[in-house]
Amino acid sequence: MINYLSHWDINLTQSRGAIAIHLKDSYIRGICPSDNPSEVKKYYKEHIQWELDRKKFVDLKGYVKLSKILKKIDNNEIFHVFTLKSGIIYSFVFYFYNIKKSKSILSVNGLGYLFSDNSKAILLRNILRPFLKKTFNKAFDVIIFQNEDDKSQLETYLKFKNKSKLIESSGINTEEYILKKTFNKKLKIILASRLLKDKGIKEYSNLIKKFDKNKFEFYLAGEIDKGNPSSLNERELEEILKDQSLKFLGYLDIKNELHNYDILISMSKYEGFSRIMLEGTYIGLFCASLENSGTKFIKELENTVIIKAEELEDVHNEIIMKLANSMNISLNNRTKIINKYSSKAVAEKFLTVYKEI
Repeated sequence: MINYLSHWDINLTQSRGAIAIHLKDSYIRGICPSDNPSEVKKYYKEHIQWELDRKKFVDLKGYVKLSKILKKIDNNEIFHVFTLKSGIIYSFVFYFYNIKKSKSILSVNGLGYLFSDNSKAILLRNILRPFLKKTFNKAFDVIIFQNEDDKSQLETYLKFKNKSKLIESSGINTEEYILKKTFNKKLKIILASRLLKDKGIKEYSNLIKKFDKNKFEFYLAGEIDKGNPSSLNERELEEILKDQSLKFLGYLDIKNELHNYDILISMSKYEGFSRIMLEGTYIGLFCASLENSGTKFIKELENTVIIKAEELEDVHNEIIMKLANSMNISLNNRTKIINKYSSKAVAEKFLTVYKEI
């Protein structure tokens, strides 16, 4: 039995659900809070509802409820925990509630708020370090990272003594996407992301002022994440949207709607492995991103631009220059992504880890 666990149901349905389906010969149970349990059950043979308020930075009652769940599960089962925040919660519960030893794996898809440059995050990171070194080394047999920089940083921070693996991407189920066939005459530029301060939303709103409004339309997609300290609030979002040329979409169904746009931009400072860039390149958009640990991979793909942070002013020029040369759909990108970054490819790598432990 393998238990997939996360503090947010979308982490178990958006990509890991497809992985669970590919691992159909294994009995995989999903453990997460969910307002829509039937959605979780589409992917998992069983769902355990974890009562946790995800919008709270710390929900101690949720920790207690997780301990009760863990104590009821056979200690010979494998636990695979997704995201660093979920890993922190799981490791604290495992350590302080004296959970019997199970084989546990953590997938880190990004270091998130705790490892940002925010002064409060730096203080919290230093306060938590002695505790996390103890809890992580006791709780996790393996930590899976999506890029080498995150791997090096977290291993050093935790003085992690157990195994580490590098598996790039969370995988995408390539069969579920509507693919792009043609480009719009008036090109549509979009940034699609959680509305966090370090995702470069303000920088994007400043960037679009440089573009010719007769040739381009500009869109922002995403939702405020009230459970994240770095999230924009309603007032900050309203300030950004004062620019009438920027159209706010709110939630965007990436699989079914992203093909309607032409240029995908990421201004994020940090990424574990950029899912949206992976989706955009597969669907067929032209993709431009600031360079960070989680976006470097697009260098190996066509119709992409990587911009160094110190060259931010050049984003507009880079896009225009590339557009002048090519706006063709890349079939090569799709083949590479299927072979290397699809849910099936990642599932096979996960299975190897399960067998090893």
